[in-house]
Amino acid sequence: MLAKNPQHTFAYGKDNTYTSPNGRVVKFFLGDDELYPIISVDDPGSPPLQIERDYHKWPLAAASPTSNPLGGVSPTGGEVRSDEKFRGCIIVDNTRMNQRLILDSSDAQDPKRARVLIPTECGCPVTPSCQPLRLE
Repeated sequence: MLAKNPQHTFAYGKDNTYTSPNGRVVKFFLGDDELYPIISVDDPGSPPLQIERDYHKWPLAAASPTSNPLGGVSPTGGEVRSDEKFRGCIIVDNTRMNQRLILDSSDAQDPKRARVLIPTECGCPVTPSCQPLRLE
């Protein structure tokens, strides 16, 4: 890492550049900016990747249902799907462990997660009764 970035000092409040050992060049902003810190990534042999830094413009999570072409229980023991009513919500059913993982980012300012036994009525939005108890 030092060979690719000799005597490089990163500056607070400015754009900075870091070169990884494999030649990837990462441009980032170091500071109290409310935007995502990475500006761009340039892999050797590929066009530079410009990154949207405003979190509010990022798309919400989505997934397509998995299916078993043979019918019955999925050979991987699970199903992943999006909740059609609530954008930003992913539900993962693990049929081998009889558990459901719910990743609810429908409110980006207050994301929630829950892991419950199936069968369950828990889904999106995640309600307090579906969330784990927190120990103080």
